[in-house]
Amino acid sequence: MACAEITGLLRRYAPRNDKEEEFRNSQLFMNKPPTLAVIGLGYVGLPLAILAAKKGWRVIGVDVDEQKLRAIKARASPFSDSRVQEDLRQGVAIETTGDFS
Repeated sequence: MACAEITGLLRRYAPRNDKEEEFRNSQLFMNKPPTLAVIGLGYVGLPLAILAAKKGWRVIGVDVDEQKLRAIKARASPFSDSRVQEDLRQGVAIETTGDFS
């Protein structure tokens, strides 16, 4: 799936100002925010996970690199990117795990 398609899905299902209540009460998600699992929290996966989390999605980030997972849990970017670093510092909610099951 291309990044543009994923962004379109995020926009489609993300809470909007005028439809936020309707979205949250939707039978489609049984009163829960949609969940997105991002496999690989590198240069593509981590910014995607941050974007989804900022749009109201529950995000589970999966990566095999324990050092990267520790950095994200400590609210630090595992690579040099000022925007990612700022979003992590602001406390964007991403659950991280090394377990693919």
